[in-house]
Amino acid sequence: MGIIKDETLPNGMPISYFRIVSLTTVVNQQSIIEVAGYVSQEAREEEQEAIVDPDKGCDVYIDTRFIVVDYDPEMSVNKAYELLKGMEEYEGAEDVWDDWAVSETYYIGDIRKYEDTLYKCRQLHTAQEGWEPPNAPSLWEIYEEEGGIPVWTQPESTNPYMKGDKVHFPTKDDPVYVSTIDYNVYAPNVYGWELEGGE
Repeated sequence: MGIIKDETLPNGMPISYFRIVSLTTVVNQQSIIEVAGYVSQEAREEEQEAIVDPDKGCDVYIDTRFIVVDYDPEMSVNKAYELLKGMEEYEGAEDVWDDWAVSETYYIGDIRKYEDTLYKCRQLHTAQEGWEPPNAPSLWEIYEEEGGIPVWTQPESTNPYMKGDKVHFPTKDDPVYVSTIDYNVYAPNVYGWELEGGE
């Protein structure tokens, strides 16, 4: 994921594409969001291609900045993006979804696009041929962009739902349930879930 917002640096360099490179949380103190700014989304894609094929090389200008925010025990990359979009310098920024790619390492909660469908990563892994999101339900689930809440699917022991995770159950048109426990492998009508809002 990334966000697009036109900006001109003090040195005159225009940048328009921003992505979170890392998120560090210092317990009970602060969260540090490392943001990389690129001239364009295409420049970021050029960098990604160079990672997959080091012989190709790339010459990309990157503006790196560190943003310090209050400690939040539930901080995630997606939540960090929402924080960025609420800041004055990123006001009006629009979401951009990166394409799924072989050899990239994905973390729980990462969102990627594959054949015009958004998927959310269910467990840490490095992508390989044959592990495309539609072919790897243990690694990816369809991500509903509106509200970002997926339909519940039976997890395996390697990708359980965690406390606070939200799902529609049993279909996308049904109510939202919130997991009340970590490592939850049960269906919302069995154990470990409550209706959102406590209804």
